[in-house]
Amino acid sequence: MLRMSHPTLLSRQHHSLLALLSSLVLVLSLSGCGIVGDARVQFCARLRALDQTVGQLKDSKAISTVGQLREKVKAVRDGLSTAASLAPAGLGINFDGLIKSLDNLEKAAQGLPDTMPIQEALTKVGGAADDVQKQYAAVFDAVCAAK
Repeated sequence: MLRMSHPTLLSRQHHSLLALLSSLVLVLSLSGCGIVGDARVQFCARLRALDQTVGQLKDSKAISTVGQLREKVKAVRDGLSTAASLAPAGLGINFDGLIKSLDNLEKAAQGLPDTMPIQEALTKVGGAADDVQKQYAAVFDAVCAAK
């Protein structure tokens, strides 16, 4: 004949199991935060490294030819690709505006004659370069500023 366990004994076992599961969930969620935090640190470090190049997009001291301007635009795009590959998926980072502004700057720079004086070239792409800087700052501020 089967005997039923005492109801309070079953209840204690149930509470112990719930406590164990709660602890497990807490540990797993905290370790997940560490992973996202580490990915955010790597992502933000990559964006900070890109900051100088983004800042040079309109600087005639850093760029002296149209070819160098195109190289800077490519360096920003390559740096953004690397940073995007490090972006934590859980943060929902939207790169659309930055990518579109880079596309516009790249088109503007490609349309310039190689022999154009750099000041004139920088003036022609100035609005597009401003937009890249604005979009870059928006991504950086949304993910990295004071985090």
